[in-house]
Amino acid sequence: MKSFIYKVFFLALLSMVLVTALKLAKPKNYNSAMVDKLLLLKKYQHQRKIVLIGGSSVGWGISAKQIEDTTHLPTINLGLHAGFGLIDFQSFVQSMIQPDDIIIFSPEWIFYENPNYHDPATLQDLYSNSAYLDLTEKSTYTKFSSLFLRRVMVLNYVELHPEKSPYRYDCMNKNGDIVSHCGLKPTGPEDYVISFERFNFEQFKQAFPFVTRPNTFIVFPPTQKRIYVKYVAKLNQLQAILSKHNLHVVNSVEENVHESSDFFDLQYHLTCEVREKRTETIIQYLRAFLKTTPK
Repeated sequence: MKSFIYKVFFLALLSMVLVTALKLAKPKNYNSAMVDKLLLLKKYQHQRKIVLIGGSSVGWGISAKQIEDTTHLPTINLGLHAGFGLIDFQSFVQSMIQPDDIIIFSPEWIFYENPNYHDPATLQDLYSNSAYLDLTEKSTYTKFSSLFLRRVMVLNYVELHPEKSPYRYDCMNKNGDIVSHCGLKPTGPEDYVISFERFNFEQFKQAFPFVTRPNTFIVFPPTQKRIYVKYVAKLNQLQAILSKHNLHVVNSVEENVHESSDFFDLQYHLTCEVREKRTETIIQYLRAFLKTTPK
């Protein structure tokens, strides 16, 4: 019996030493900023606030700072990378939301097609951040296996992007908006495919139950004009279904269509100047809503 206890103690001690050592092994990168965003949300968990939820189209496409400056409510931008998916940290986010908080939900088109979408490699990179695992209360086994596989098996960790790229750890402002590309020369967007044949509202609502809250507002993602023209029938059908279920939709798909020159890079990343103009539309909607609701 004593021998068994000693072995258990030794293994526990070894695990602690390994985890402590591994925590020091990996430098912070662009994906690490997700932890800072979640901590920002936690900071305001007991205050009325506005929370922006989505992938990088939110981080790059809506200004939380602009909204906060106008509404005088703390506003947190949780958008960083659609590759994380929107499910893994949802329980944590929901636990930070108060009944009178306002949610602006702007998922990329892929989440209408597949609400459970995530890129395994991108999510695994997030799992290699021990602070994220602690915040989202992952199991001890998940914590250890994620740290071990990512930081021991992959010994030569390389930063995701060059230092001068906008894809770096210090990419955001105090509200969580991505600002590291402001002032840089745009490189133009990429094409993408919208492949859903029929939007499944029940599946969408089950994955994102907060969409039925009276204080949740849906904003369609910024969409390239050439993509909109190609898929206009599908997108209009989706919009009609959301309207049929009486969800709060801020504006139409067409009103979120942009020229290619409005994008900094990739599919959804707007330039800082265009983001400001787009955010004004959302602010007008919020002003009207806040006038009709008690403070």
